[in-house]
This record gives sequence, structure tokens and C-alpha cells, in this order.
Amino acid sequence: MANVEIKLIESIKIHGDGGAKDCDTVVLRAPKYGDVFALGEPQAYAIDPNSGLMLTTNRDDVIEKYLQRLCVTPADPALLNQCGLADSLALRDAVLRFFSDAIAARSASTQT
Repeated sequence: MANVEIKLIESIKIHGDGGAKDCDTVVLRAPKYGDVFALGEPQAYAIDPNSGLMLTTNRDDVIEKYLQRLCVTPADPALLNQCGLADSLALRDAVLRFFSDAIAARSASTQT
């Protein structure tokens, strides 16, 4: 799985030797074995006993830990605290997409 780039709606400020500069893209690397077994699933699943439907709940605390571990750019993941609501939701969705894409790929490979 390749790195994912999330284009930000609102740039964040990165401070370095050359002063402050804008960063308009966050890059996340794909989770690996150590990440998954250290942090667990970013979603919790349960079956509704009345309807039999599968219910899914995002585990925002786990998603946040993934963002801290997977963040390539900016180099300091604490800078993600500058992100507004829309960008924060895009970052959350990127983490969840890693897992949904991996499940789909695994499912496709076992059907061949």
C-alpha cells in the first residue's frame, strides 16, 4: 500500500530554520504489522440483537493514535492540531480507508 496525500483546505504552519512556511498537504504512510497490533482496529463492530444488523462505531482515540504514528508530512504530527474540522475529518477518513481498502484487497485475493 502506498502513502496517501491529503490536500488540506486550510494550510497549517510549519516552523523551521527558514522561519514559518505553509503546508497544504499531509502525507500518511500505510499502517504495518507493528501499528495494527499495537493500536488495534480503528472501528468497533457489534451486531444489533433486534435487527441482526452489523453496527460500526469509529474509535476516535485509536484513529488519533494512527495519525500520530503514520504522519510523514509534517514531520511533527503535533502540527496536525492546527487542522480545522473539514481537514480533520479528511484525515480520519484516510485512516479508515487504509483499513477498508486492505479488507477489500484481502477479500478479492481469497476469492481467486
